Amino acid sequence: MSWTEAGVNIHAEFGDRDDRGQSIHEYMRNRLVESTADAVFYDHGSGEMADFVTVTTEQDLVRVALYHCKAASGDRPGENLNDAYEVCGQAVKCIRWARPREILESVERRLNRESGGSRFEKGDINLLQQALGPTQRRRVVFESVIVQPGFSRVALGDRVGPLLAAADEYLYELGRFTRLRVIGSA
Repeated sequence: MSWTEAGVNIHAEFGDRDDRGQSIHEYMRNRLVESTADAVFYDHGSGEMADFVTVTTEQDLVRVALYHCKAASGDRPGENLNDAYEVCGQAVKCIRWARPREILESVERRLNRESGGSRFEKGDINLLQQALGPTQRRRVVFESVIVQPGFSRVALGDRVGPLLAAADEYLYELGRFTRLRVIGSA
């Protein structure tokens, strides 16, 4: 995708729009709210599950996606190893949230924090409880998504590519996650 054409400042992970464009968080928030997700929870801050957690109820399953957003450190998308280590680490650490009860408890706890940084952008806690609560009988599938404009599909080489592959394999082999998804640059 072209972040510049979408009006995104690839160096601003979060915050208000500036003369270079909207932040990555603002772009993703708008994109996720407009998606088919039933709930979009914004959880940026210390101890977060992910920057965004979405819950989508489908006919026979509930899909929980954890979005990990990071700003690009360079001016052009490419193969920055530091960008990869940080965001892949976050994607892999989210394995601890791969249980409906853990997601529910964390969302409830983070909603009640004094800092107030965590909030629903779409849906609410009642919707989440219906989708993930103990009376729900659908299969729950987890997905870890890396959002990193500093990654370029064309420029992924022998440094970042294997790191992404290792993160994907780790999450997938544990049996609770679908394949790792990456939203980067073209």
